Amino acid sequence: MVEHYSAYFKRNHSDFVSKGVFDGYIGKDARLHVDPLLLKDCTTPEFVGAYDKLLNHFRQLVHLVPGDEKHITDLRYKSIVKHLSFPEFYFIGLGYGEKTNAGKGITGIKAKKLADTAIEIIQDGVRDPEIFLLINLFQENIGADGVSDIMIWTLREEFIIYTQRITKEFGFKTYKFDEQYNLPFFFRQYQGKLRTIPIIFVPTEIIRNIPTAEYRDGHFYNDYNDEIRRRISKDVGLAWRDMTNKKLLKEKLLSHPRVLSKMASIYREFKGQAYDFGCDDKFIYATAVIDELIGLEPMPLKAKEDSQEAILYIARQICLQFKKMIEDNRMSDLLYYKDKFKGEKTVQRLFILMADAYCRISDIDLSPEDDYGIGPVDFKLSTGYSRKVLLEVKLAKSSQLMHGLEVQLPAYLKAESTVKGIYMVVMTEQNDDQIVSTFWNRVSASSFPETLHDNIIVIDARKRKSASNL
Repeated sequence: MVEHYSAYFKRNHSDFVSKGVFDGYIGKDARLHVDPLLLKDCTTPEFVGAYDKLLNHFRQLVHLVPGDEKHITDLRYKSIVKHLSFPEFYFIGLGYGEKTNAGKGITGIKAKKLADTAIEIIQDGVRDPEIFLLINLFQENIGADGVSDIMIWTLREEFIIYTQRITKEFGFKTYKFDEQYNLPFFFRQYQGKLRTIPIIFVPTEIIRNIPTAEYRDGHFYNDYNDEIRRRISKDVGLAWRDMTNKKLLKEKLLSHPRVLSKMASIYREFKGQAYDFGCDDKFIYATAVIDELIGLEPMPLKAKEDSQEAILYIARQICLQFKKMIEDNRMSDLLYYKDKFKGEKTVQRLFILMADAYCRISDIDLSPEDDYGIGPVDFKLSTGYSRKVLLEVKLAKSSQLMHGLEVQLPAYLKAESTVKGIYMVVMTEQNDDQIVSTFWNRVSASSFPETLHDNIIVIDARKRKSASNL
């Protein structure tokens, strides 16, 4: 499981939340990015006015680029390339890095190609600085993370000053970053050497989700960039299917410079939408909460013997621990957003996040959703081919509640050549008491194997009132 800043600095996750500071990962990128649009209404003192600073950076290009291509000397060209070079400020911990938070940014060949495009745009008479915040629409090898790199590098001093303030408020230890600044660091072994890596904090109000597709008007739209593509497709004479062909779109735009200005005008209409950490559909903060709960509820589970019964015992203990965290430690709060239940997949995701930590302690493999040709079972825990336990999760309100126990789980067990299974029933509705009571009556009257009967675990995950409202 990843380590959050809060765990690394031995602070409560809620301390970061209350300050509006992103509780990121140590040494790994979170699949989020900063959005320039969110700077418009940002209230974090260090970033007030930062949007204008970002635009001014590109306004300065007008003075660097002469009106005639013939007057671009080598020295002038190098100045333009330097102005459009944006090394990734990889200490931020946001982006697409899976195992590390070190990236490439926009430098070298990328920067030269961007400079070439900028020269064409400006010499075509386009003066809108916003067009460079949309460069990922038509510049090859630059994506949404590239626009984030542009923003972060341009505003790196704001990020550093913000980090210094937050670090001082928290009282974290700092180390020398350069001649001017001291920052918090983390230390990691890499290729046999100890690396010291500075941490840069980010206010949550400027962080955005990586877009997901939304279907409307007969098309899939990922975000406001697709909205811009839709609104200019007729102007450039391209079918929708060709609007994501960057090379083709760039050729059309450079031959229709007024459309570039139209794109910038449309962009000015938009407002950014910050990632909703309350809903947290990427489970980024869920891991921080679970880490804290596991710290409060340590459960060493190394089996004394490597047998089927030992694996079943550990699997049951993990399930009972999950039940305790949901019912007694308010992990059930993670299942709801604005009092609405997030769904069965959220239960499964929280279980695997919690169970994975305990399984690693016990040297047990945890596999979600194995498919046996009869549909997927939710989880399999194993230490070998013959030592395995299957786990099926069902909501109490599911119309398939009895079917899951009578048909699905036995079928999975037969397919896996094992008799060890656990059936987890999760209550989320206020009227689930009656459903569960009926369920138990049917189970008692049935002819299930006793081993299966004994491994039914019911979890009350219904929304609790806060202590102050009791």
